[in-house]
Amino acid sequence: MSRLKQAIFKTCPKSGKVVGLHRPEGWRRIFIPLIGFLALVWFLVRVVPKPSRAAYPCQRVAMPLASGFILWLVGMAGATAAFGKARNRFQQARFFTGALAVVVAVFGIGWGVLTLQMPAAAEPIAYPAHPVNEPIGVAKGLAPGRVVWVHDPDITDWVGPGSGQYWWQHINQSVANQMLSQALRSYANASTDDAAWDAIFRNYNGGAPYDSSQKIAIKINLTTSNAGSGTANIDSNYNWVPGGGLNYDAIGESPQLMHALLDQLVNQAGVPQANITIGDPTGLWINELYVPLHNDFPNVVYLDNYGQQGRTRADFSSVRMYWSTSEANGKQEDYVPNYFAQADYMINLAILKTHDRNGITLTAKNHFGSMLRTPVAQLRGVSGNWLELHHLLPSAPSASEPYVPAMGNYRPLVDLNGNKNLGGKTVLYLVDGFFGGKNWNSTPSTWAMTPFNGDWPSSLFLSMDQVAIDSVGFDFLSQQWPDQALVNEGVQDYLHEMALADNPPSGTCYDPENDQTCQSSMGVHEHWNNPIDKQYTRNLGTGDGIELMYINPQQTPTPTPVPPTATPTHTPTNTPTNTPVPPTDTPVPPTDTPVPPTDTPVPPTATNTPVPPTATATPLPVADATIYKTGLAPVLDGVVDGIWNSASVYTLDNTLLGTAVSTADLSASFRALYDDTTFYLLVEVTDDAKVKDSPDTGWYHDDTIELYLDGDYSRSGTYDSNDFQLAVRWNDGNTIIEGSNSAPAPAGAQAAMVGTAEGYVVEMSLPLAGIYSGLGDGAYFGLDVHVNEDDDGGDRDGKIAWWATADNSWQDTTLFATAILNPSVVPTPTSTPVPPTNTPIPPTATPTHTPTHTPVPPTATNTPVPPTSTPVPPTPTPTQAVCGVQTILFVGANNPLDARDQV
Repeated sequence: MSRLKQAIFKTCPKSGKVVGLHRPEGWRRIFIPLIGFLALVWFLVRVVPKPSRAAYPCQRVAMPLASGFILWLVGMAGATAAFGKARNRFQQARFFTGALAVVVAVFGIGWGVLTLQMPAAAEPIAYPAHPVNEPIGVAKGLAPGRVVWVHDPDITDWVGPGSGQYWWQHINQSVANQMLSQALRSYANASTDDAAWDAIFRNYNGGAPYDSSQKIAIKINLTTSNAGSGTANIDSNYNWVPGGGLNYDAIGESPQLMHALLDQLVNQAGVPQANITIGDPTGLWINELYVPLHNDFPNVVYLDNYGQQGRTRADFSSVRMYWSTSEANGKQEDYVPNYFAQADYMINLAILKTHDRNGITLTAKNHFGSMLRTPVAQLRGVSGNWLELHHLLPSAPSASEPYVPAMGNYRPLVDLNGNKNLGGKTVLYLVDGFFGGKNWNSTPSTWAMTPFNGDWPSSLFLSMDQVAIDSVGFDFLSQQWPDQALVNEGVQDYLHEMALADNPPSGTCYDPENDQTCQSSMGVHEHWNNPIDKQYTRNLGTGDGIELMYINPQQTPTPTPVPPTATPTHTPTNTPTNTPVPPTDTPVPPTDTPVPPTDTPVPPTATNTPVPPTATATPLPVADATIYKTGLAPVLDGVVDGIWNSASVYTLDNTLLGTAVSTADLSASFRALYDDTTFYLLVEVTDDAKVKDSPDTGWYHDDTIELYLDGDYSRSGTYDSNDFQLAVRWNDGNTIIEGSNSAPAPAGAQAAMVGTAEGYVVEMSLPLAGIYSGLGDGAYFGLDVHVNEDDDGGDRDGKIAWWATADNSWQDTTLFATAILNPSVVPTPTSTPVPPTNTPIPPTATPTHTPTHTPVPPTATNTPVPPTSTPVPPTPTPTQAVCGVQTILFVGANNPLDARDQV
C-alpha cells in the first residue's frame, strides 16, 4: 500500500501529508479512469444532498478528477460510436463518410488520451480548517485591531455586467463622501472629520500632529489599466479600451472613493494639494478615473507609468529595496519609486478582490504595483533579471509554473509592506468594496452572503492595522469566491508571517532595509466566529484580536463606537500572542471539515437577517475633545511652554451674552493635557480692557475664565461631588473660585494668570484623583470653558463659550461637552520653551466704579444646540515644526505597520 500511495500521491517530505497527485506515467495511467470514476461518485454522493459542500477542500480536489473522467468518457464513447459508423459505411462502400467517421474516431481517442496526460491548473491541496477567534500577532493603531466596515446599499445602482452600463458612472458621490466620513469618525471615536484625522496622525507620530509641509502618497490599484509589461488598454488619448482579458465590466478603483479621500485630506486634514501624490507606478490614469479627480484637485500629483497628458511619470529613486531570501542573490537590484520614497506618509487604498495566484489581493498585494517593474521582472516591456515574485505566491494558473502552496514559507509581501519607504510609512488602510471582483481582471458578481443577500457588497473598510483589515477581507472573500480564496492553505501564509514577523513560522528574518534588524509584529490576525455573526475576539470581549465595527446608515440604531481598549506603546512588542501549531505527521483524509476560515459559505435565505458585530461593552459616546497625555508637565507660570504646541486648540466661538464683537475686543482659545496624576489647562484670552471691580459674590461680572468639569461623566444634570465650576478672575491673586453649585476645588489645584498687551493667559493644574478617583487613561469626562468680559466696570458686557450655547452650565451638567483622556503621549520639546511675544504687564488699577444693583445669576430657557465650531489644529511655531518632523519622534512608534521603526 505504501508503494501504491507513493506512486499515486504527492506527499510532504516533512509531514508525510498527502498534498496532491503525481502526473501518471506508464502503466499507472490505467488507474486514472478508475480514480476519476470514484471521484465522480464521491462528488455526487456528498454534494447533491448539500450543494454547499462543493467548497470543501476534499471536493475541490475531487471535482477536477471527476470532470476529467467525464471528458475522457465522452471522448472514448464518441470514438467508439464513430468507429461503428465507419465500419458500416465501408461495408456499404460509402468511403467518404466512412473516412470522415474514422477521423472523428481518431479525434475522440486523442481527446481521451489527452485528458489523461494534459496538465491542469495548479492542484488545490486539502487542508484542515484554521481555528476561529484565536488571534496571533499584536494589534496596531489608534484603536488597536479595529476595522470599520461601512455598508450602505445606496452607494451603487449598477445593473451589472453585460448591461451596457459603466460601473464607474453608477456610484453615488455624496454617499461615498458620507461613508468615508463615517468610517473615519467611527474609527477614531471623534465627532468631526478633522478631529479624526488629527487623532490618527497623532497616534502614528507618537503624539505630534500632521505638519502641512509633509507629503502623502496614496497607493491605488490600477491593474485594469496596467502598463508595466509595455502594453496597455488605452488609446492615444488615455481612454480605456477593452482587451487582453479585460472589458468595461472589470472593476477598478472607484473614482468617487478616491475623490472623497482627496477631499478629506485637503479640506479636513489640511494637506496642500501639491503635497499629495496618488497613483500606481505600473498602471495608467485612464480618463474615466483621472478627469473627475483632476477637475476638482488640479494640483495633486497623478502618478502613473507613462506620465503623459498631465500625469506624472514614475521613475526609480536611489533608495534600495531588499528581499529577505537567498533566491534574490545575484538578481537585479530593486529601487523604490521616486514619489513614494519622497513621501512622509502613505495611504493604502486597495480593492476587495481575489486572485488566481495569491488567492486574495487586498492591501498587502497592492504593493506589487509599487515596484515600477512588474512582479514577472519586466519594466515597460523590457525583461530584466529581477526576482520573479509570482513564483513565491501560493497558487498558479498552471501546474507547470512554480508556486509555494504550503504555510511557513518566505513571502515577499512581508518585505514590501514592512519596507520603511512603502508599507512601513502607511498611516491608513482602506479597501474599496463597493463592487469587489474575482481574479486580477476583477470580474464582478452580486454577493449571496448576509447582509448583501444578492446585491453588491456596497462596503468600505478602514483600519490602521493592515493585518487586521486583510484578515477581515479574507473572511469575506472566502465566502464569495472560495475557489480562489481557499485554493491552498498558503493563501493565509502572508497574514501569519506578518502577524508573527518577529518570530515567523518560516524562520525568515524579514529585513527589507538590510540593516540587520528583523521586523516586529505588523498587526493582528484571526478569523471570525462564523459568516453570519462576523464576530471577532474584541467584539466578543474574549481577547485582544480584531474588532469589526459595523456601520449601516440605513439601520437604526447603528452600533456605537467603542473607545480603544489598549494604547500603542513606542516599543513594538516582540512576543507573538499565539504560537502556530506545526503540522502533524498524519495525512488528513477528506472529511466534512469546514473550509477555512470557518464553516462553509452560507447561502442567503429569506429569514437570514444579518447580525452586525457589536461590542459587548456598555456603549460609550463619541468624544468632542481629545486630551493627550504628556511626558513633561508644563510650568505653571502663565507662559506658553513648548509642550502646549502638541495639544489641540479649541476656540471659544459661541456668544452666550452680549453681542458679537471684534476678536481684538474678546476672543479666546484653550488647550488641555494630562499626565498620570494631573490635568492641565491653558486658556489664552484676547481682551482690550481688563476689569475687576465686583464683590467676590459677583465674580462672574469681572474678566474671568470658567472651567467646567464632570469628573465621573455622570451627566446627571444637577451638580454632584465630581462636578465643578471653577473660575480664575483677573487681578485676584491667582485664586481659584468655586461656583455656587460646584464641588470644592480639588486639594492641590493651582492657577496662574499673567496679563499681556493683548489680554491675558491662564494656566491651571488639578489633581486627577481630586476630580474623580477613576479619571485616567481612556476615561471620559464632561468639559467646557467659558470667558466673561467686563469692559467698563459694573455688570459684565459679554460671555463666550467653547461648547455651550446657553449660559446655564452653572446649574446643568448635561450642557458640558464630552472629552476623553487619550494616552498617546505627546513628544517632549527638544528646545527651550519660547515665551509668548506679548510682554506680560501687571494688572491695572481697580476701577472705582461701584455696582448699583445686586448681581443676579444668569438663566436661560433656550435648548442648547451643538456648536458649529470644530477643534482648530495648533498653529505651527518654529519649535513645533522641529518636533513635528524630527525623525527621532517617529522611531519605534507602534503604528499601523510598526511605523517609523521600519523607516
